[in-house]
Amino acid sequence: MKALHSLILTLIFMYHVKAQDCTTLTFVNPDNILKYITYLPGGSVGFAKVTFSKDSFLLSQKYYRKLIVLDYNVYELTEDHFFREDRGKVYLYQNGMETLMYDLCLNIGDRFNGEWEVTSKIPISTDGGATTRNQIILQHNSNGFQKWVEGIGGVKIVLSSLNMILCEYYTKNQNQVYYEPTNNCISPVKTSHVDHENIWHLTVPQWVNPGYDYWLSFSKDSFLLDQRYYRKQLRKKNNNDEWEETNFYFREYLGRVFTKYKDNNEVLSYNYAAEVGDTLYSIQSPNNHFIVSEIENIIMLDGTTRRKLTVNSDCGSDGTLVTWIEGIGETQSLDGLEIGCIVYDPVPQFNCLLTNNQIVYSNGFCISSTEPTDNQVNITLLPNPTTDHIQILGNLQTMKSIQISDISGRIMLEKFIQNEPSINVDPLASGVYICKVEWKNGKSQSIRFVKQ
Repeated sequence: MKALHSLILTLIFMYHVKAQDCTTLTFVNPDNILKYITYLPGGSVGFAKVTFSKDSFLLSQKYYRKLIVLDYNVYELTEDHFFREDRGKVYLYQNGMETLMYDLCLNIGDRFNGEWEVTSKIPISTDGGATTRNQIILQHNSNGFQKWVEGIGGVKIVLSSLNMILCEYYTKNQNQVYYEPTNNCISPVKTSHVDHENIWHLTVPQWVNPGYDYWLSFSKDSFLLDQRYYRKQLRKKNNNDEWEETNFYFREYLGRVFTKYKDNNEVLSYNYAAEVGDTLYSIQSPNNHFIVSEIENIIMLDGTTRRKLTVNSDCGSDGTLVTWIEGIGETQSLDGLEIGCIVYDPVPQFNCLLTNNQIVYSNGFCISSTEPTDNQVNITLLPNPTTDHIQILGNLQTMKSIQISDISGRIMLEKFIQNEPSINVDPLASGVYICKVEWKNGKSQSIRFVKQ
């Protein structure tokens, strides 16, 4: 009798462990955000992002979280939808009734609601291979199919009369990302950031180290760190032909760029796939958030189109607007940038991005080659900003002419160099201008200055 009692207890314990261990990633979680493309019976198409309430509600002696619509177009959910999760099962409570939506503990051959049979259950990788989830494929008696993913739910769901097809899943800190590449769910990001063909040219402020220019790029090969593949960040000084490896590592996944410094945790640097109204959070600065306020498509110097995002960075009393360009980064400074309230001193000036040694984007001062020359190193405009005159500091003997244009490219002034380094800009209206110096060897250099 005692042995039988022990056997029963063992079986109960084994069942309990099995029920708890069938899933480790939760679907009904306020940190989860799911983006869907939506369809109405009349044919209207839109998008919706949803999450779950932070607090639970006691309904019918069970605790539920309320479905929260972050944004939508075309259609608003007018009815309340409540969800709860228990050992791999996800339940929907609506209009006083509870319905089992998912059962992630099912195995191949098991049936769901008498009409669906599990035909496949396999582990899949998400978040660039760092996270493993169970994917379940079910076939209906009428030969229809549906797909469930652990912690993400079904690819197709119906709430009220709204049909929803999953496009993307991510957590608030972008730590876990999943993308469903259907015909109508196409990533807006087309350009790679973490690419060894990209080279960023930067300048340290003159009061720190006059004439100090350097280039940032990425290693050609990837390295496996914490189950993810990263590229090393590389740095090349202006007067040093040797690459210097820094302690920064980068990876890119579904439009997000992640940074890892030494043995620290990974942080999100950019999210080029974000939409207007999206709120981005930092792992290291959870109390600070960053809201995308505007997105536009702009044409690069190489003729390609990229997304330009305006982001409101909330750092307490130091809230500012910053601009990101897809595959390029923040347009003013760039040196291990993170989504977080971190101040760099000094702040390096980002000048331009080159891909395959072709200038793709420029802030006005750009060197088209990573091979330094004395001419490029020594040219300086003073004062900058100016009110009436600017003076060119450099080797005048090797200069041919100068050209001043506004930021739209309209030429405002041209002159040949005749041992006269001073230029009268008093007639120009206040604004930002570009001074282009042409060398006698046919090369040129552009420097941006401000007329007050």
